[in-house]
Amino acid sequence: MDLKLDGEAMQALVAKALFDSFTPERREELITSSIRHLLAQPKDGNNYYGKKESPLQTAFARASEIVAEKIILEMLTTDESFSAKVKALIAEATEHAFNVEGGGREKMVKAISDAIVAGLRPQGRY
Repeated sequence: MDLKLDGEAMQALVAKALFDSFTPERREELITSSIRHLLAQPKDGNNYYGKKESPLQTAFARASEIVAEKIILEMLTTDESFSAKVKALIAEATEHAFNVEGGGREKMVKAISDAIVAGLRPQGRY
């Protein structure tokens, strides 16, 4: 008999074997410690935005962003009225930015140019 398990199945099997090997007291300690870790803010180090958040807060915020992005994309692609309002708002904001005293247009052109150049640079991934 040739038994083959993919990475996820093997990981689940090992996790269950380890968990089952613990005494009920040790299981309770492990679960309590894990929950505490998920809820605790880090003592040192920050997340991407410079805020100290617990792993659960970070995961919830990211999941919320993903859902909001999907909703907005759907609204922009299926609701013509909403899409038109967003386009008008962007046009108004752009017009306002162009006319700000002190070189609004030049500042906007530079900011857009800087963003394009930054986007073209190789991105280091961790």
